[in-house]
Amino acid sequence: QKLQDKYDEQVKMTHEELQKINARNQNSTLKGQDGENMTFQQLNLLFPKAEIEDTHSTPGRGDFIMREDNFIMMIENKNYGKNVQKAEIDKFYRDIDSEANNDIQCAVFVSLKTGICNKNDFEFEVRNKKLILFIHKLSENFFNIVLAVKFFKVLLEQKGLDLTNKDILCQFKNMLSIIKRNFNKQKSRLDKYHKEHTDLIIDQEL
Repeated sequence: QKLQDKYDEQVKMTHEELQKINARNQNSTLKGQDGENMTFQQLNLLFPKAEIEDTHSTPGRGDFIMREDNFIMMIENKNYGKNVQKAEIDKFYRDIDSEANNDIQCAVFVSLKTGICNKNDFEFEVRNKKLILFIHKLSENFFNIVLAVKFFKVLLEQKGLDLTNKDILCQFKNMLSIIKRNFNKQKSRLDKYHKEHTDLIIDQEL
């Protein structure tokens, strides 16, 4: 009877915890806060030298501003259960065009768990002389934002580069696709290598 009572109590506690989690996932405000906290932590881990400013409560400044030496990037972060809609992209564009963001050199629009309406993963644009990247499902691989930063820095170092030229812009878009494809290949190989050797270690322990 004591074991049964203990089991029933554990079931009740687990059920209550699941209800809390489900309620949090259904609440868009809380879900957004969870996504912002996760992204903030990852940005600080991936860029230990950078200053990461939380700007989500400042209208028109995105969710974070990243500063590293002379490099300044805005991060717009979405944690939705479905693809990010066009209205959010239009709002992002308005922020990019705002004079309040003239200090920004580049920006990323990331969706943590889903895609972004009418945008390919790692789609590259130039708007108001600012470099922009759209990144899908960032939570599956946060290192993609490191690739974005490296790509931005390479372009920003090219003095006199005319990114209004459609041919040049197209070349950089193609280059970005190749970089991402090669990175994914390398990651797949490393994941396979890690799994194979982990399995070998487990077999030896047995």
